[in-house]
Amino acid sequence: MKKLLILISALAFCLSLNAGDIIFVSGHVTDIETSQPIANHKVYIITNEQYVFDTLTTDINGYYSDSISMSGFTINYLYIFTFDCNFIVHDTTVTNFDYPVVVDFIICNDTFPSFCQAYFYYYPDSLNSFTYNFIDLSSPPIGGNISSWYWDFGDGTTSHEQNPVHIFAEEGMYWVCLTIADSLGNCEDTYCEPVNVFSQQQCIAQFTYYQPPSQPLVVEFTDCSIGNIDTWEWDFGDGNTSEEQNPVHVYQDTGIYYVCLTVSNHDSMNFCYDTFCDSVNISITPVCQADFIALVDSTSNMPNFYYFYDNSLGNISEWIWDFGDGAISLEQNPVHQYAESGTYEVCLTIICENAGGYVDFICKQITTPNYYNLGGFAFAGDYPINNPVSTADTGIAYLYRIFNNNDIVAIDTNIFYTLGYFWFTEKMEGDYLIKIGLTPNSARFNQYIPTYFIDGMMWENTNTMSLYDSSYFAVDVHLLQANGTNQGNGKIGGNVIWYDDSPINPGEPIPDVEVLLLDNENNPLTFDFSENDGYFEFDYLAFGTYKLYAEFTGKYTMPVIVTINESNPTVDDIILEVCDHEITGIEDIFYEPDITISNVFPNPATNNLNIEINLKTSQILSLNISNLLGQIIYSENCNLSQGNHIIKIPVRSLQKGIYLLSISNSDNFISVTKKIVKN
Repeated sequence: MKKLLILISALAFCLSLNAGDIIFVSGHVTDIETSQPIANHKVYIITNEQYVFDTLTTDINGYYSDSISMSGFTINYLYIFTFDCNFIVHDTTVTNFDYPVVVDFIICNDTFPSFCQAYFYYYPDSLNSFTYNFIDLSSPPIGGNISSWYWDFGDGTTSHEQNPVHIFAEEGMYWVCLTIADSLGNCEDTYCEPVNVFSQQQCIAQFTYYQPPSQPLVVEFTDCSIGNIDTWEWDFGDGNTSEEQNPVHVYQDTGIYYVCLTVSNHDSMNFCYDTFCDSVNISITPVCQADFIALVDSTSNMPNFYYFYDNSLGNISEWIWDFGDGAISLEQNPVHQYAESGTYEVCLTIICENAGGYVDFICKQITTPNYYNLGGFAFAGDYPINNPVSTADTGIAYLYRIFNNNDIVAIDTNIFYTLGYFWFTEKMEGDYLIKIGLTPNSARFNQYIPTYFIDGMMWENTNTMSLYDSSYFAVDVHLLQANGTNQGNGKIGGNVIWYDDSPINPGEPIPDVEVLLLDNENNPLTFDFSENDGYFEFDYLAFGTYKLYAEFTGKYTMPVIVTINESNPTVDDIILEVCDHEITGIEDIFYEPDITISNVFPNPATNNLNIEINLKTSQILSLNISNLLGQIIYSENCNLSQGNHIIKIPVRSLQKGIYLLSISNSDNFISVTKKIVKN
């Protein structure tokens, strides 16, 4: 992080060159592990003009773009940077605007951490050395937004603005701190940075340098010093010196040179003196340099299928690919499938127009991954389906690949019926989930629920198939039997939707999701699949208590418990929410007709929390408040009669944060769980 501040400060103090019309900036942000685009990711751009700071957000293709007008002023540098999942800066400085600026980033994903992180940078005003501009660069947690900023400038003054401008009264070193809090009320962080405030009568040496790509031994030095300066003394580290303010120096050979600038003012009323040194690396880098990235396709059903991405430097007019198996391509970013597994030497040759037809090439060895076959029987009871005699059943097998970042992707399906045996061929080495079900036209479709290898009902608690060293032909799956429901006049229905903070159409219905109906001991009774509008239903049910669960491979959900009885035979407004991450603190996840919570207020709470509750019958209720780790930190039992009540719970002693309020009756049946926030 210190590197970022130093570079930003240098650019803020000194940036200038010839003006043009518009600079076009674009690029892609890609996951280093999966090579997939990263959406909703922040990329920042700093220019010298009025210290412009642009914040861009990538789209679903990981693409960002911006246009910067240079009309009426000059720009020499663009500083473009972003942060990865470890909050490490990835940056580049662009000085050549002859072509559209394209800057791609390949970083680890989950860029913004689940916790909030305070951070800022600052720069002095160009007209008043005691005035400083502070820019917030903090990161919010996933699912939240930063809602408050508290600045302590170290001189007894504070601010609640996001990007304040502060005037210090006198010179000195001030310890400036920024404290942020998020909108969820469960995240707070502080970042501090020393700020050196000085009068213009002092001087601070500073410089930047530029190496023209076409003249690798030439360095253009630009004085960026601050103060009332009348003398500049340069030492270029090769025995040569200069007294110019902005010299241009030609080195005789490549190497690393230690360059020092000493600035001073010898007037007795304005005397100042300072020295700044930096290393300058002189190297001859060709303006035309070939490079590429090769990525194997791990999600399709085509073995040894590769994507090749050109990563070369220069104004390239031609690309010639040799894939090492006799095949070639003239595309910039070709795809290629090898007929056989093995090791191949892939070569890319490029021709650059800006280097007078200069030709460069690079060769890299790639070794294809191993591919294996797998298969097994689908047992329904003691025997596989249609084995040894036909059971009039047709099976469907689903294969999911588990990636390093725990993403689970469906890659293949297989319809089977002969002897109850399923199979998948030529699958890349890795970890997989296998799920088997019966098709709707099967004779026993309603008798067996879709089941994971070996006999798992839910993907989170099932076995992983590791395919690394050989093929497997006995990956048997034992279908779980649906116990069925007793007949009655009850009905349960609802919708499956995306969770509110899901990046995939939040709040929208999800079709074709398996919905499980379970008893209190999590035994499967029956199942249904959501319709196009996300709706599901179970009818002709006996009165009682049931549990509902949306089983969506690779996604998370929270079960809903429902009770139906004579006074409330139909509950058809159930909402099953599906999310990319584990859900904690869903506001209403259980349904009990005898207990109704009409309001919990105030929420957030400071001193007391009030619960409005209606009971259809007298109840002994247990009220518990627990933290997100499941630890109970407050408990109270209430003996309440039929009717309306307001229960007051003291929360003054609780620390700030998010808690779960649960209410259960004397049978220990949890009726309601609500999320509460303590201010």
